[in-house]
Amino acid sequence: MIPKDKAILILGSVNANPDDRKLKRTDISSIQFMDDKLQVHHTNLLSSWGEFGISSLVFLPGSNRNFFITTGRSIFYIDTENQSFEQLKIERLRGIHEMNIIDQKLWISNTFYDEVLEYDYINKKTLNRHQLIPRQKIEPTEARLERDGFERINKFHCNQIFESFDKEIALLVHHTNGVQPVKVLAQKLIKSQGNGGIIYLRSNETIKLKLKAPHSIRLIKDQYWVFNSGHGELTIFNKDWSPSGTIKVNGWGRGADFITDTNILFAGLSAPRSRYFKFLDDAEKKNRILAIDAGKRKIRKEWVLSKLEQVNNLYLLDRELIELLNEMNPILEEQNVQ
Repeated sequence: MIPKDKAILILGSVNANPDDRKLKRTDISSIQFMDDKLQVHHTNLLSSWGEFGISSLVFLPGSNRNFFITTGRSIFYIDTENQSFEQLKIERLRGIHEMNIIDQKLWISNTFYDEVLEYDYINKKTLNRHQLIPRQKIEPTEARLERDGFERINKFHCNQIFESFDKEIALLVHHTNGVQPVKVLAQKLIKSQGNGGIIYLRSNETIKLKLKAPHSIRLIKDQYWVFNSGHGELTIFNKDWSPSGTIKVNGWGRGADFITDTNILFAGLSAPRSRYFKFLDDAEKKNRILAIDAGKRKIRKEWVLSKLEQVNNLYLLDRELIELLNEMNPILEEQNVQ
């Protein structure tokens, strides 16, 4: 399933919400990998980075050695060929989910702040901070009050920026109208996640797909494969966004990579947070990796992960890169990275 010189890199973390957390940051292995023999290995790579762990990475175009990586609050560029690294000077980052490179610009989903950032990594400057604003904004006086102030229910919750088949800068969001309904049940704030879809950044066109908490869209052949996480499904759409089918995965999908030669999609499934258990049907309460036959649209194999509370992403990469990171790890661990 995995070529001999490749590996599946798994990024993860503890849960951000203390109420959902059972492990400490020091208890987890936030970077793990699966080898060509389909064995999962824990590592101590970047074990001190991030309050919660590691969120995502993206390779420099044309490179399989140099990449940007984020903890959710900080972004670093790591050059394993020259054994160098540099922190990007971008203010006010929090809750970063995925990053992508489009037209030599780094696009960042600054999820907590409902922002889409466009960063020129060649000239090392932020070009745009696109604030996502709903057409009908709800005033703070209408929002619910929490311990730290007003609960912000003007929320898009953008998880990923990607280039669509028609070359649009597209945003995968939880709430296409920018409004997140909230209610309190058993003294806990429960957030509705049922109107997810796509927003085209330049034209502001909205494509309502009725997704629930979508994560990690991947373009496979001529289709969009989207983790419809709140429904525990992998939902497939054609180029025109017409539905093509679903695969039941019974988990909170986060992260995937496709191996063209074997037609296998490796997918990460995060254990649902404890506050959602009573609201999810058939939810598996464990972190897993699935191998999905993209042709037959069936799960071929699954593996349970340990030493993680949340799967954030996964990537197919050269096995040699892990060895290069091991060599750099002592100097990387010297950094105080949040």
